[in-house]
Amino acid sequence: MKNFFKHSTYLTAYIVLIFLINISLASTVAFFHFQLGHRLPDVEDWMFEHQWEILSISKVTALFVVFRFLSIRGNFRRPFNDIVNLSDIINYKVIFVGLFFLLMVSLYIGRPIQNDTDFYFLRLSSSAIGNIVFLLSDTFLWFALSIFYPLEKGWKRFAMVLFPILCLYLVQTFILYGRNVDTITFIHFLVSSFLIHFGSINNRPSWGAAFLYSIVVQCSLSTFFGLDPIWRELYSPFRLGDGIKSIEYMVLVVIMFGYFFYKKYMRMKRMRSVS
Repeated sequence: MKNFFKHSTYLTAYIVLIFLINISLASTVAFFHFQLGHRLPDVEDWMFEHQWEILSISKVTALFVVFRFLSIRGNFRRPFNDIVNLSDIINYKVIFVGLFFLLMVSLYIGRPIQNDTDFYFLRLSSSAIGNIVFLLSDTFLWFALSIFYPLEKGWKRFAMVLFPILCLYLVQTFILYGRNVDTITFIHFLVSSFLIHFGSINNRPSWGAAFLYSIVVQCSLSTFFGLDPIWRELYSPFRLGDGIKSIEYMVLVVIMFGYFFYKKYMRMKRMRSVS
């Protein structure tokens, strides 16, 4: 219970900092636009087109500040690198097979078609980097907290669901433009949170599995296939013609985790038989 309170304290500080930094950046941008004589619709258009940059700066800065306080406990010389090195190893072959299955079946259900939009490399890059930062900044904080302040099994399972809910609420509340966050966005946070603990080989917190999920699945679907939480399919080269329902995606996620647990069970069974 004591460590859960510490988790909540750091998470609250992280959310408040994101809100303050995001508001400060947006206010500063609006001020200079108005000083240049730009109209309010022009300011809103600029904010919408650069929302990923603003949000990414806000989340990375907030993570850096919170993490500096958090890393004092470990007295690390290179906090970020040292914490990443504490990550448990993962079975890359199994993880890649599961993620590839999730991505390919999602695309099969959604039926990708070419999107009728102009190609903007900068917007595509902003979406890709923004989506990765969007998920992994929260995931990295959760990973660090799991190392510094381990939770008991019951509290850990509760926190793995509560953390994504709070992150989703944060996005819906504080993103000023492009509020297109849906259930699949929440599932991304949920999967990432679970992979921290269930994607490893030795049942210790693992950063690598969540990182691969963000790159292979979340970023691909969001940036290239029109599931971007802010822009949707506005700048994506493809879109899902039939779409994919959140319940369908959740079923695929359950199958993927079932595969992970099965492979881990078989590995543990072989180890017991050898010993």
